[in-house]
Amino acid sequence: MRKSLVALMVALMVAVSASVWAKMGGNYSYCQLICSGEPVTISGIVVDIQRGNGYLIDTGDGVVTVYGFGPTWFWKNLGIDKPAIGDDVTVEAYKVTFNSGIERIIATSVTVDGQSVELRDPETCVPLWIKSK
Repeated sequence: MRKSLVALMVALMVAVSASVWAKMGGNYSYCQLICSGEPVTISGIVVDIQRGNGYLIDTGDGVVTVYGFGPTWFWKNLGIDKPAIGDDVTVEAYKVTFNSGIERIIATSVTVDGQSVELRDPETCVPLWIKSK
């Protein structure tokens, strides 16, 4: 019974992830757009985390919002704590202007406490938490 319930939960999670991925374009055009952006490096201290709205990082010259740190479970699976307020981070990212005209900085890797975490495939910009399913 327990194994059946676990299998059902896993199947449901995969189905929901596929549905979300399909709504994002499913054809990787969203990811290709990210890869076509301007590469940037952001270094500073995390001053705020706005769930779903990015990490605010004080670079010393101002506060920059960076998106795309991925889900908490992805970080837990790696055995690394997701950056928290007060952490000194270095983020490799792309500055992207979306079709709507909105500009965002999307993280591709993060270094915190000397540990680097790849967040996106360097060639395709597909989030690694999507690929790990």
